[in-house]
Amino acid sequence: MIYKKIQNNPEQRLNILHQSLKWDGLFSDQEVDKIVEYCNAQERIEGQVSEKGLVDDHTRKSKVSFIRRKDDSYWIFDKINNAIETANDQFYNFDLNGYSAIQYSEYHGDEGGKYDFHMDTSLGEEGKNFEMRKLSLVMMLNTPGVDFQGGEFQINKDQEKKAENIEMIKGRMIFFPSFLIHRVAPVTQGIRRSLVIWVTGPKFR
Repeated sequence: MIYKKIQNNPEQRLNILHQSLKWDGLFSDQEVDKIVEYCNAQERIEGQVSEKGLVDDHTRKSKVSFIRRKDDSYWIFDKINNAIETANDQFYNFDLNGYSAIQYSEYHGDEGGKYDFHMDTSLGEEGKNFEMRKLSLVMMLNTPGVDFQGGEFQINKDQEKKAENIEMIKGRMIFFPSFLIHRVAPVTQGIRRSLVIWVTGPKFR
């Protein structure tokens, strides 16, 4: 499903669940480059694989930083917030509250950058009251096949060997439910750059 403008097929909302939604053109190429420039100025750390701060190079090899809403970044948040609200209203109808930061990710080919199959939703601790990740968003910041090789984004709806390759282009955003298993395949050359957001809300019911 590719979303660009107002949906004129209301019956789409009757579908049980949309596996993923593609959104192109929210930011111009110049704006995407400006986002990369802004993110490159931030200090980066090794990507982690759990909320407890675990670094596991066998599962995930990436460098990340977290961008928060400030006077020099509000324009990024405002555009993305509008897209999240529209996509959720048109296709998912999840109860969402928001997110505190945008994750900027780099996967380096000379390090075998990757993130093996995983899901963004955390089941949490038994009996603990918490907000869960419900809607995930990935935005590509450079061009596959030109700026980097490999690094395919895949969603597993059945088996890992049958995982679906989601076509990515510069500036494209992919929305998907946070409980779907997905991965970034190993990058073999260059640097793959992307933004990731996890929108949280109350428990599913």
